[in-house]
Amino acid sequence: MNAAELMDRVFDVYKRSFWKQLAYAAIVATASTFALGLIIGVLGIGAIFIASVGEVSALGVTSLIFIFLAIIVFALLMQAALTAGAILLSRETFMGRIIRLPMKQLMGAILRAFTALLAQLILLTPFTAVVVGLVYGYIRFSFYVDILANSRLYYVLLIILLVAVVAGFLLFMHLFSLSVAVAVTERSYFFNALVRGVNLLRGDFWRLFGVRMIWFVIIFVFVGTAQGLLMLVPSLLGILFAGTPAILIIAFVLNMFFMVGSMAVSFAMYPLDGILTAVIFFNQRIKKEGLDMEISIEELYRAL
Repeated sequence: MNAAELMDRVFDVYKRSFWKQLAYAAIVATASTFALGLIIGVLGIGAIFIASVGEVSALGVTSLIFIFLAIIVFALLMQAALTAGAILLSRETFMGRIIRLPMKQLMGAILRAFTALLAQLILLTPFTAVVVGLVYGYIRFSFYVDILANSRLYYVLLIILLVAVVAGFLLFMHLFSLSVAVAVTERSYFFNALVRGVNLLRGDFWRLFGVRMIWFVIIFVFVGTAQGLLMLVPSLLGILFAGTPAILIIAFVLNMFFMVGSMAVSFAMYPLDGILTAVIFFNQRIKKEGLDMEISIEELYRAL
């Protein structure tokens, strides 16, 4: 299956499960927004309390560290929830089953997806530390070399370093991109899911990396265009009705339109990464392990 066929399959899966994917993404995103606001509120109260005391106590620092870790765990859980739900719905669609999402199955899938994401974060931490150290060291070194700090070479080398960092991060994320799908569908945890995902990518790493980059560009252009249109309509209507008595009401309605439209676009985009991951995962299993034969046998048993 080439890049065009993969993308066609992604949109086909999304089209057939659109409303359930959209509803699930909206529920998870809305719940996570409220929960994140609560966590940030607690963090703000803690910061105000420490500032009012006038000194940084061990208890205050420890509390902030725990809240910071809670935010990281929360972010991983929300990503796990969004991705796991999209993958489960995509699996049912891909295999031609009735599209259902049992709560017990979903909770288990979210937990396994969380462990896979946590394993990725553990592996990413040393890479991040090295990158931060390199960038900091380069900037510090440039201050002691006047010729370098005052020349274009400094900025060229800095840009090259940043591009290398971004490229390394993208390659790292792609290397373990199938780990969540493995965790969700094959009941794997932590590093077992990562190793299994890497093995499935073997032999097609660069081709699928190119597919993901093309996919990212397409989604970026689509979201940018949609957001631009949502901003253009209120602007044009605002100019058209400027100076009229109803301008305040119109402005309120247009702002609500933009807010609701932006949320709808976001909700519609959330499942796409999970669907792409699921389609690539199942395509690799068909290519390497004959998953299509298993699906055919399962359909035969259902027919009997």
